[in-house]
Amino acid sequence: MIVAMISFINKEQAKDKSYILKVLESTKLPFVASDISNFEILTGGSKSVAVWIEKYIIRFPTNNDVLENQKREALISKLLHEHLPNKYRSKITDVKFANNFAYHKMLRGKVFDKKVSLSEHQKDSLANDVAHFLNALHQIPKSKLTQIDKITTPKTDNWNYTNNAEWNYETAKVLLQGNNINLDRFKTNFSDEDKVICHNDLSGSNILLDDTQDNPLQAIIDFGNVAIMPRANEFVPFYKISRNFAHKIMNYYNQISPNKVNQKEVDYMALSFIGQLLIDSRNKESSFTDLMIENFKKD
Repeated sequence: MIVAMISFINKEQAKDKSYILKVLESTKLPFVASDISNFEILTGGSKSVAVWIEKYIIRFPTNNDVLENQKREALISKLLHEHLPNKYRSKITDVKFANNFAYHKMLRGKVFDKKVSLSEHQKDSLANDVAHFLNALHQIPKSKLTQIDKITTPKTDNWNYTNNAEWNYETAKVLLQGNNINLDRFKTNFSDEDKVICHNDLSGSNILLDDTQDNPLQAIIDFGNVAIMPRANEFVPFYKISRNFAHKIMNYYNQISPNKVNQKEVDYMALSFIGQLLIDSRNKESSFTDLMIENFKKD
């Protein structure tokens, strides 16, 4: 049995490369590395400390909640590799858990953020590929994830903030009106009974691209938030990229899926999220909230 000598690494320790080297030297790695001193500490991410060594990424948890989430992600990764079509298995991380940390092979690509500029053809191709991936994901029987839920605590994140105890329609409406968005025009009912296995956090930071290719999708990562959720929830995080891109994905999805997504329903859900951001950030500057609003308005 392999026992880790160090369970958690805090963010201050993560800045010290000599400390990370000691961690690596004191940990029996579950893969062969020819030169353990040749590693890179990756920036970004608030839940773990990521270290790139040769072909692998090791993610050291920062606390016990993160550790338990990594165990869950490894089980979900196994589930996805067993049930997704072959063409998608190379596009998702094969996360494993050992020695009190998660690890997987490095997947190449740029995250889909404002620094990446895609042509309309590339955006269409990307939206189509993502829609097909989601259609395959949503067809995995829910019972398979339920079995994992019995072992590890499932995520409860819900992009429908109208169900949030702190959600106040009238307050959100006033704040959105200040940004020239009429919430009444989007208000609708939700079909919460249509639940599937969702990635549940598929924003640009979890989509890896090669912007030199006609078909830019390289990988989809970070399945730590996978949960059984209403189907419409799946499409809200795309609004962080743009409403137009979210609609492209939904249009392609509705062409191939036997279960359609109501775009007005997802629009309202996205606005409930933006409205809650505005409520939470009143009297504070929030570039993220501003970006979400602009993406919604200009589309």
